[in-house]
Amino acid sequence: MIRLSDLTVVFQPKPDLRIDSFIGALQAMIRTQTGETGETGWRVTPLTGEVSFTEWRDHIDLVTRVRLRLTRPGPGTTESGLVASIAESGSDLATVELRAAEGLKASAPLVNELARLAEEGYGEFAAKGIAGEAFGAVREWNSNLRGETIITDVEVEAESGEASWKTLDAQLADVRSAPSAGAA
Repeated sequence: MIRLSDLTVVFQPKPDLRIDSFIGALQAMIRTQTGETGETGWRVTPLTGEVSFTEWRDHIDLVTRVRLRLTRPGPGTTESGLVASIAESGSDLATVELRAAEGLKASAPLVNELARLAEEGYGEFAAKGIAGEAFGAVREWNSNLRGETIITDVEVEAESGEASWKTLDAQLADVRSAPSAGAA
């Protein structure tokens, strides 16, 4: 669902529809229709703005998952340890995923190395966490977006497993207006 006044979008992620996949597809559709590409083309960004993983992590109470989809790094891109071993194997693609329901040590050297590799362009890094129990929402940081996505549980219809238009509309009403282009 799209609020036309500021082009804010809410949608229902599904197992076969990841958030970053949806955002990439939406961005591609808009760019195809407008003919704008590259740096001058339309860009879909989180309402929270761009933030580094370290800044995001510092505002999260509990990080429960991190995942790096590592594309083949160049020589000298890793210091040592697990990621260096993956690079030495010659693989074209590897995924490293850490999960802990009670929370990961998100400042651990391995986690920092995974985030750094993604920030240097050697893959995609994603993290999930919870900030403030009062909100009850999962926070997700993604290196492709360089920002946070907020995932809120909503009621779905029993038969279809889908959120109703009314539910999505209520979620959209709860989302603050996005800053207008050119606003500071």
